[in-house]
Amino acid sequence: MLAHIVGGGNVPAYAPWLASLAMFAGVVVVAVWWRVLPRRRFGYALAAAGLLASAVMAVAQPSVPIAPGYGIQVVDAGATTSPVLVHVCGAGSGATAPPVPGNGRLLLVFVDGRQVAELRSDIVAVPLASGRHRITAQLITADHRAFVPPVTSDATVIVTGPGAIPVASRCPGH
Repeated sequence: MLAHIVGGGNVPAYAPWLASLAMFAGVVVVAVWWRVLPRRRFGYALAAAGLLASAVMAVAQPSVPIAPGYGIQVVDAGATTSPVLVHVCGAGSGATAPPVPGNGRLLLVFVDGRQVAELRSDIVAVPLASGRHRITAQLITADHRAFVPPVTSDATVIVTGPGAIPVASRCPGH
């Protein structure tokens, strides 16, 4: 079983909600008990703690990785036998396509929306049942962050039945 969880950085998902709740609760305490000095001070402290926590989380978030300036493409789509050879090539504007996944990058392969592989190479054989399947490849950073905009490619294959692993084709331009 493969699992792939991509978080928003080093901060747990609930942390921004807690900081916002602290700020809101502090403002409510100040508004309701504005004449009671100890409670008002507590409200100010609570709101300030929430504001400080929000600021720390904003600084702690890693920067969003910018897309590498090229795309990817899944080659060898169409009718095939299982296992299906998923070959991902770089789609660049030059004469030769850039390497995929490349240094500091990973390649995720999904079949019908379910992740089936996480690779440091550009090719994988995936056993599939007979029928039509949608294959999606996504390029991510080595620390599992998606590029902005996402670098993805889709292909549809029709599996006709079991067979031998096909010979890897070459990327266009190679």
